[in-house]
Amino acid sequence: MTLWKILLDEAVAKGFKGFRVTGEMAFFFEKKMVKELVEYKNALHRVLELPLTAICAYDAEAVAKEGRGGLYLDLMKAHRSAIITGPAGGVVSSY
Repeated sequence: MTLWKILLDEAVAKGFKGFRVTGEMAFFFEKKMVKELVEYKNALHRVLELPLTAICAYDAEAVAKEGRGGLYLDLMKAHRSAIITGPAGGVVSSY
């Protein structure tokens, strides 16, 4: 959380009002750190009150292989909105 605050302070010092980030979440699945991923995502929304827009990309197959049907719901709850795409199209959901 400290890193996000430092990055924001640097952006504001350069004249920006906030910042946007993207992240690919495969690392958490590769390292078997899915529990930590969900905890981190939930903490971000509880702790950070920053002008930050983020896109978190998940491989739907990796989420499905995790074997927990509730993992999709856990990840969706941890984000304010979600876009889920697949071979037949996509679904957009906001919370």
